[in-house]
Amino acid sequence: MTDFGKGLGSLIPGGRPLPVQPPKPILPPHEPDEGDVLAVAHVAANLVDPNPRQPRSYFADDKQEELRKSIAEYGILEPLLVTEKTDGRFELIAGERRLRAAKALELKTVPVIVRHADDLEKLEISLIENLQRQDLSPIEEAEGYRELGDTFGLTQEEIAKRAGKSREAISNALRLLELTGEMQKAVGTGTISPAHARVLLAIDNPRLRQEIFEKIVAKGLTVRETQDLAAPKLRRKRATSKDPAVLADEARLREVLNTKVQIEKRGERGRITIHFYSDDDYAEMIGRFAGEAAESGRDLL
Repeated sequence: MTDFGKGLGSLIPGGRPLPVQPPKPILPPHEPDEGDVLAVAHVAANLVDPNPRQPRSYFADDKQEELRKSIAEYGILEPLLVTEKTDGRFELIAGERRLRAAKALELKTVPVIVRHADDLEKLEISLIENLQRQDLSPIEEAEGYRELGDTFGLTQEEIAKRAGKSREAISNALRLLELTGEMQKAVGTGTISPAHARVLLAIDNPRLRQEIFEKIVAKGLTVRETQDLAAPKLRRKRATSKDPAVLADEARLREVLNTKVQIEKRGERGRITIHFYSDDDYAEMIGRFAGEAAESGRDLL
């Protein structure tokens, strides 16, 4: 009896099993200075792996069901964006929802645009695509910005340029990550808005912040009602710490340094606190002070 499990080589006397040919890549080798190299193809859906740096962590079931129905009727109208791996598989850059829908529908193939991209480009493209589609929650957006800074060492100015936003918008988004995990979850799911979160962030006392957060959730307070609730606590803080001249000096320094600055002045003494949000921000600030000191002939450091 012929043993079919041994393959075709067992049927040929003295024959050997045919060698497995490695998959032929779609794109040619790429040098970074060549610019973008793209190709459009249809590939097996099960060969496309999710993007490990996908900034989105929540996919609404109702929206996903709508997409599945649309793809079932009309197909995938916009190709997925992928990069090739060395084993014949592909890694998704953009199009997570479409890929999930295709696999749920058990589609054999999906249309893709294949391009070269390193880890930074994969995260950037995925983040920007989601921002343009307004698919990210405020917390997912902030976490994407933080990864650009922490993992790839981008300054807030560089992140702002890539995202097409202001430095202030990036800074405000990152501040959301100063909230507790419970509060971040509430912002991410839309239970409270980013405007609610900004009011909470203005309250330095963690206990008071938690109390007001719980009242927002329990009573469904509007942003204005939240501001009215928090205002007495904020007024007491301002009345005991800052005079108009100091606040004006803080504003001047924020404009010059493009970051958060706090001045605490008691009589003729006090301190100035300058905030930074990454190693690059820190190095940039030190370099700026050292350069200005050298120009003025004074040792500021």
